[in-house]
Amino acid sequence: MKKLSKAQAQEWSDLIKKVNAAKDDLDGAWGRVESAVEDANTEVTKYNDALGEAAAFRDEIVSDMDDYMSERSDKWQEGEAGEAYAAWKDEWEGLDLDEITDVEMPDQPEPAHGDAMDELPQEPQ
Repeated sequence: MKKLSKAQAQEWSDLIKKVNAAKDDLDGAWGRVESAVEDANTEVTKYNDALGEAAAFRDEIVSDMDDYMSERSDKWQEGEAGEAYAAWKDEWEGLDLDEITDVEMPDQPEPAHGDAMDELPQEPQ
């Protein structure tokens, strides 16, 4: 073939328009992704704030437990009641209330296929 026929050139032009329209739709969707990530990170902050309050309460309880245990005799601490109390305190102390991390924004796709398609010659140069 010497060059693209009129029908082929028209079909190619239509495909370029289709690819560029799909890119515009992708760009619009990307804006919604950015908004969703921002919304999610707002909720992550609220969640971490609540965790911080829970951790502070847990720490107060563990401190009270330490005080209670230290007021007891060695015999009590080494006995069945003391061991059960220490195990209970360990459960509270070991509760993982570490904050969660923000949602990371993925890299935005930057397709340039439509431009490359448009620059492609339709006949030998």
